Amino acid sequence: MPTRAVFAMAVLLGGVAFGQRAAEPMVDRVLVLDAAATPQDIVDMQHALSFIAEVPQTTFDRAQGALLFRATEKQMTAVEWVKRQVDELGIAQAPASRLAPFEIAGRNGTEAVRAIGFGGPMQKTNFIEIAAAVRTVAEVTYEATFLDRNTMILRGPADSIELADWLATEMNGPAGKGPGVHERAVAGSGESARVFALNLGEPVRGLGDFYKTARAAGIDRLWLCYRSKAVAVRGNADQIAATERLIRELKLYSER
Repeated sequence: MPTRAVFAMAVLLGGVAFGQRAAEPMVDRVLVLDAAATPQDIVDMQHALSFIAEVPQTTFDRAQGALLFRATEKQMTAVEWVKRQVDELGIAQAPASRLAPFEIAGRNGTEAVRAIGFGGPMQKTNFIEIAAAVRTVAEVTYEATFLDRNTMILRGPADSIELADWLATEMNGPAGKGPGVHERAVAGSGESARVFALNLGEPVRGLGDFYKTARAAGIDRLWLCYRSKAVAVRGNADQIAATERLIRELKLYSER
Protein backbone atom coordinates (compact mmCIF):
# COMPACT_ATOMS: atom_id res chain seq x y z
CA MET A 1 0.00 0.00 0.00
CA PRO A 2 1.38 3.47 -0.80
CA THR A 3 2.31 5.68 2.09
CA ARG A 4 2.29 8.96 0.20
CA ALA A 5 -0.31 10.50 -2.02
CA VAL A 6 0.79 10.41 -5.64
CA PHE A 7 0.27 13.50 -7.75
CA ALA A 8 -0.42 13.48 -11.48
CA MET A 9 0.16 16.78 -13.30
CA ALA A 10 -1.53 17.78 -16.52
CA VAL A 11 -0.31 20.83 -18.37
CA LEU A 12 -3.33 22.78 -19.55
CA LEU A 13 -1.55 25.61 -21.29
CA GLY A 14 -1.90 26.09 -25.00
CA GLY A 15 -1.92 28.58 -27.85
CA VAL A 16 -4.74 30.98 -28.52
CA ALA A 17 -7.02 29.74 -31.31
CA PHE A 18 -8.51 32.05 -33.95
CA GLY A 19 -11.40 34.02 -32.52
CA GLN A 20 -10.36 33.56 -28.87
CA ARG A 21 -9.25 36.33 -26.58
CA ALA A 22 -5.56 36.89 -26.10
CA ALA A 23 -4.14 35.18 -23.02
CA GLU A 24 -4.15 37.11 -19.75
CA PRO A 25 -0.79 38.66 -18.90
CA MET A 26 1.44 36.82 -16.43
CA VAL A 27 2.50 39.00 -13.50
CA ASP A 28 5.11 38.44 -10.78
CA ARG A 29 3.39 37.32 -7.56
CA VAL A 30 4.34 36.78 -3.93
CA LEU A 31 2.41 34.43 -1.61
CA VAL A 32 3.45 34.83 2.02
CA LEU A 33 3.02 31.59 3.94
CA ASP A 34 1.90 31.02 7.50
CA ALA A 35 4.75 31.61 9.96
CA ALA A 36 4.12 28.11 11.31
CA ALA A 37 4.42 26.48 7.87
CA THR A 38 6.52 23.31 7.96
CA PRO A 39 8.87 22.19 5.17
CA GLN A 40 6.16 19.68 4.21
CA ASP A 41 3.58 22.50 4.05
CA ILE A 42 5.81 24.39 1.60
CA VAL A 43 6.19 21.40 -0.73
CA ASP A 44 2.47 20.61 -0.51
CA MET A 45 1.51 24.21 -1.30
CA GLN A 46 3.76 24.16 -4.37
CA HIS A 47 2.06 20.98 -5.54
CA ALA A 48 -1.40 22.43 -4.91
CA LEU A 49 -0.66 25.59 -6.87
CA SER A 50 0.57 23.49 -9.81
CA PHE A 51 -2.35 21.07 -9.88
CA ILE A 52 -5.26 23.21 -8.69
CA ALA A 53 -4.39 26.75 -9.85
CA GLU A 54 -2.24 25.68 -12.83
CA VAL A 55 0.69 27.85 -11.79
CA PRO A 56 3.54 26.33 -13.82
CA GLN A 57 6.45 27.05 -11.48
CA THR A 58 7.02 28.36 -7.95
CA THR A 59 10.15 29.20 -5.97
CA PHE A 60 10.40 29.36 -2.20
CA ASP A 61 12.12 32.48 -0.86
CA ARG A 62 13.32 31.62 2.64
CA ALA A 63 14.05 35.25 3.58
CA GLN A 64 10.46 36.31 2.87
CA GLY A 65 8.88 33.03 3.92
CA ALA A 66 6.99 33.19 0.64
CA LEU A 67 6.45 31.48 -2.69
CA LEU A 68 7.41 33.50 -5.77
CA PHE A 69 5.78 32.82 -9.12
CA ARG A 70 4.17 34.32 -12.20
CA ALA A 71 0.40 34.05 -12.62
CA THR A 72 -2.62 35.62 -14.29
CA GLU A 73 -5.40 37.30 -12.32
CA LYS A 74 -7.58 34.18 -12.65
CA GLN A 75 -4.77 31.94 -11.44
CA MET A 76 -4.10 34.27 -8.53
CA THR A 77 -7.76 34.11 -7.49
CA ALA A 78 -7.44 30.33 -7.30
CA VAL A 79 -4.12 30.60 -5.43
CA GLU A 80 -5.63 32.86 -2.78
CA TRP A 81 -8.63 30.54 -2.39
CA VAL A 82 -6.37 27.52 -1.84
CA LYS A 83 -4.25 29.39 0.70
CA ARG A 84 -7.32 30.56 2.64
CA GLN A 85 -8.85 27.08 2.80
CA VAL A 86 -5.61 25.45 3.94
CA ASP A 87 -5.04 28.06 6.63
CA GLU A 88 -8.57 27.74 8.03
CA LEU A 89 -9.01 23.97 7.69
CA GLY A 90 -5.60 23.32 9.19
CA ILE A 91 -6.77 24.69 12.54
CA ALA A 92 -10.37 23.41 12.39
CA GLN A 93 -11.40 21.16 15.25
CA ALA A 94 -14.44 19.46 13.73
CA PRO A 95 -13.78 16.45 11.46
CA ALA A 96 -14.42 16.75 7.73
CA SER A 97 -14.78 20.53 7.90
CA ARG A 98 -15.56 22.21 4.59
CA LEU A 99 -15.55 25.77 3.40
CA ALA A 100 -17.24 27.28 0.34
CA PRO A 101 -16.46 25.46 -2.93
CA PHE A 102 -14.74 27.17 -5.82
CA GLU A 103 -15.09 26.82 -9.59
CA ILE A 104 -12.33 27.00 -12.18
CA ALA A 105 -12.28 26.75 -15.97
CA GLY A 106 -10.91 23.40 -17.17
CA ARG A 107 -10.17 21.99 -20.59
CA ASN A 108 -13.57 20.25 -20.75
CA GLY A 109 -15.61 22.96 -19.06
CA THR A 110 -16.03 24.33 -15.57
CA GLU A 111 -14.63 22.17 -12.78
CA ALA A 112 -15.38 22.26 -9.08
CA VAL A 113 -12.68 22.71 -6.46
CA ARG A 114 -13.25 21.74 -2.86
CA ALA A 115 -11.17 21.65 0.29
CA ILE A 116 -11.78 18.94 2.88
CA GLY A 117 -10.04 18.99 6.23
CA PHE A 118 -10.11 16.56 9.14
CA GLY A 119 -9.87 18.45 12.40
CA GLY A 120 -8.78 17.03 15.71
CA PRO A 121 -6.25 14.23 16.19
CA MET A 122 -5.74 11.94 13.20
CA GLN A 123 -2.78 9.74 12.46
CA LYS A 124 -1.01 10.70 9.24
CA THR A 125 -1.28 7.17 7.86
CA ASN A 126 -5.06 7.32 8.29
CA PHE A 127 -5.26 10.58 6.36
CA ILE A 128 -3.06 9.20 3.56
CA GLU A 129 -5.28 6.11 3.25
CA ILE A 130 -8.46 8.22 3.05
CA ALA A 131 -6.90 10.52 0.46
CA ALA A 132 -5.90 7.50 -1.65
CA ALA A 133 -9.40 6.03 -1.40
CA VAL A 134 -10.94 9.33 -2.52
CA ARG A 135 -8.55 9.59 -5.48
CA THR A 136 -9.10 5.97 -6.57
CA VAL A 137 -12.87 5.66 -6.17
CA ALA A 138 -14.12 9.18 -6.93
CA GLU A 139 -11.75 9.61 -9.89
CA VAL A 140 -11.19 13.32 -9.33
CA THR A 141 -9.06 15.18 -11.87
CA TYR A 142 -6.50 16.40 -9.33
CA GLU A 143 -5.91 15.82 -5.63
CA ALA A 144 -3.38 17.78 -3.58
CA THR A 145 -2.78 16.79 0.03
CA PHE A 146 -1.38 18.78 2.94
CA LEU A 147 0.03 16.03 5.13
CA ASP A 148 0.86 18.15 8.16
CA ARG A 149 -2.64 19.66 8.19
CA ASN A 150 -4.81 16.65 7.33
CA THR A 151 -6.32 18.63 4.49
CA MET A 152 -6.92 17.78 0.83
CA ILE A 153 -7.79 20.03 -2.11
CA LEU A 154 -9.78 18.33 -4.88
CA ARG A 155 -10.52 19.44 -8.43
CA GLY A 156 -12.75 17.77 -11.00
CA PRO A 157 -16.28 17.48 -12.40
CA ALA A 158 -18.95 18.47 -9.90
CA ASP A 159 -20.30 14.90 -9.63
CA SER A 160 -16.83 13.53 -8.85
CA ILE A 161 -16.26 16.17 -6.19
CA GLU A 162 -19.61 15.41 -4.53
CA LEU A 163 -18.72 11.71 -4.50
CA ALA A 164 -15.28 12.52 -3.07
CA ASP A 165 -16.87 14.58 -0.31
CA TRP A 166 -19.18 11.69 0.60
CA LEU A 167 -16.31 9.19 0.53
CA ALA A 168 -14.12 11.32 2.78
CA THR A 169 -16.87 11.41 5.39
CA GLU A 170 -17.66 7.70 5.13
CA MET A 171 -14.03 6.58 5.25
CA ASN A 172 -13.40 8.71 8.31
CA GLY A 173 -16.25 7.10 10.22
CA PRO A 174 -16.61 3.32 9.77
CA ALA A 175 -14.36 2.28 12.64
CA GLY A 176 -16.72 4.01 15.06
CA LYS A 177 -19.94 2.92 13.35
CA GLY A 178 -19.40 -0.81 13.59
CA PRO A 179 -20.14 -3.29 10.79
CA GLY A 180 -22.31 -1.94 8.02
CA VAL A 181 -22.50 -0.82 4.42
CA HIS A 182 -22.98 2.68 3.04
CA GLU A 183 -23.76 3.28 -0.64
CA ARG A 184 -24.10 6.14 -3.11
CA ALA A 185 -25.03 6.07 -6.79
CA VAL A 186 -22.51 7.57 -9.22
CA ALA A 187 -24.51 10.02 -11.35
CA GLY A 188 -24.86 9.18 -15.03
CA SER A 189 -22.64 6.11 -14.96
CA GLY A 190 -24.80 3.13 -14.01
CA GLU A 191 -22.31 2.52 -11.20
CA SER A 192 -22.34 2.95 -7.47
CA ALA A 193 -19.76 3.46 -4.75
CA ARG A 194 -19.89 1.56 -1.50
CA VAL A 195 -18.01 1.76 1.75
CA PHE A 196 -18.01 -1.43 3.79
CA ALA A 197 -17.28 -1.01 7.49
CA LEU A 198 -15.47 -4.18 8.56
CA ASN A 199 -15.72 -6.17 11.75
CA LEU A 200 -12.07 -6.71 12.55
CA GLY A 201 -10.11 -7.29 15.69
CA GLU A 202 -6.70 -5.99 16.69
CA PRO A 203 -4.27 -6.38 15.10
CA VAL A 204 -5.99 -6.08 11.72
CA ARG A 205 -5.62 -9.24 9.65
CA GLY A 206 -7.01 -10.44 6.34
CA LEU A 207 -7.24 -7.19 4.40
CA GLY A 208 -4.13 -7.86 2.35
CA ASP A 209 -5.50 -11.17 1.05
CA PHE A 210 -8.82 -9.51 0.29
CA TYR A 211 -7.16 -6.77 -1.74
CA LYS A 212 -5.09 -9.18 -3.83
CA THR A 213 -8.08 -11.44 -4.54
CA ALA A 214 -10.33 -8.54 -5.50
CA ARG A 215 -7.78 -7.05 -7.88
CA ALA A 216 -7.21 -10.45 -9.46
CA ALA A 217 -10.98 -10.61 -10.10
CA GLY A 218 -10.87 -7.32 -12.01
CA ILE A 219 -12.20 -5.10 -9.25
CA ASP A 220 -9.61 -2.34 -9.62
CA ARG A 221 -11.34 0.78 -8.27
CA LEU A 222 -11.04 -0.33 -4.69
CA TRP A 223 -9.13 0.91 -1.68
CA LEU A 224 -8.57 -0.36 1.83
CA CYS A 225 -8.19 1.83 4.87
CA TYR A 226 -6.52 -0.19 7.59
CA ARG A 227 -6.90 2.51 10.24
CA SER A 228 -10.59 3.08 9.51
CA LYS A 229 -11.19 -0.65 8.99
CA ALA A 230 -13.10 0.08 5.81
CA VAL A 231 -13.18 -0.83 2.14
CA ALA A 232 -14.27 1.64 -0.56
CA VAL A 233 -15.18 0.28 -3.98
CA ARG A 234 -16.76 1.58 -7.17
CA GLY A 235 -18.25 -0.45 -10.00
CA ASN A 236 -21.32 -1.91 -11.61
CA ALA A 237 -23.83 -4.07 -9.78
CA ASP A 238 -21.89 -7.29 -10.47
CA GLN A 239 -18.61 -5.84 -9.20
CA ILE A 240 -20.21 -4.49 -6.04
CA ALA A 241 -21.91 -7.84 -5.40
CA ALA A 242 -18.63 -9.70 -5.99
CA THR A 243 -16.88 -7.43 -3.49
CA GLU A 244 -19.50 -8.08 -0.83
CA ARG A 245 -19.40 -11.83 -1.50
CA LEU A 246 -15.62 -11.86 -1.09
CA ILE A 247 -15.84 -9.90 2.15
CA ARG A 248 -18.28 -12.43 3.53
CA GLU A 249 -16.25 -15.43 2.33
CA LEU A 250 -13.18 -14.09 4.11
CA LYS A 251 -15.32 -13.35 7.19
CA LEU A 252 -14.30 -9.70 7.22
CA TYR A 253 -17.86 -8.43 7.56
CA SER A 254 -20.74 -9.51 9.75
CA GLU A 255 -24.15 -8.00 10.40
CA ARG A 256 -25.45 -7.33 13.88
